[in-house]
Amino acid sequence: MKLSKIVNLTGGKYLSRSEDYEILHLNTDSRTAFDTHSGLFFAIDGEHHDGHAFLNELIKAGFKNFIVEKHFDPK
Repeated sequence: MKLSKIVNLTGGKYLSRSEDYEILHLNTDSRTAFDTHSGLFFAIDGEHHDGHAFLNELIKAGFKNFIVEKHFDPK
C-alpha cells in the first residue's frame, strides 16, 4: 500500500515529504527493522520501552517512514 494512502486512511500528516513509497513491511522493534524505504516503523510508547527513543537511530540508518504518537524533533 502506498504511504499516501496510509496517511489518508489514518488521518495522519506528513512531517516532511519525499517519495510516495510502497509500504511492504511494518515494524515496532528498531532492532529488527531492516527495510529503509518500504518499511513503516510505528513508534509506540509501550509499557517497557518508548519507540520514540529510537527514531534518531533509525533516521541515521536511512529509514524514511514513521508513525509517531508524540511530538518528535529529529536531531
